Amino acid sequence: MPLSVAYFYGLPVLTPLDVLIRLSHPDFFVFDSNPRAVFLHNRVPGAVRLDPTAFTEYDLPTDPEAHLLFYSSGPLCGAGTHAARRARKMGYPHVYVMTAGITGWIKTGCPIEKG
Repeated sequence: MPLSVAYFYGLPVLTPLDVLIRLSHPDFFVFDSNPRAVFLHNRVPGAVRLDPTAFTEYDLPTDPEAHLLFYSSGPLCGAGTHAARRARKMGYPHVYVMTAGITGWIKTGCPIEKG
């Protein structure tokens, strides 16, 4: 997967449309860093909720070459970026952030998952 040209805190940024395209790739994993209530209300299809400060390498894919995307509520929330930086420090080289967050995902018209 080619890298995006925009970076945030040293992490490549993917737009909601970039993410939508990658959702079908088997080695692309999406992690939601929002509070549980937000996660249950709206999330990227297939996303797994992780506490951005408490997850461990056991919560991530066993393949260190997997591509990991983290997001939170929107551009002003740093939870997704914080989680992505933690994953990078755990040795995952292919870590991305969707700084638009779930609000940008919805605004773009991408499909959401609830419940």
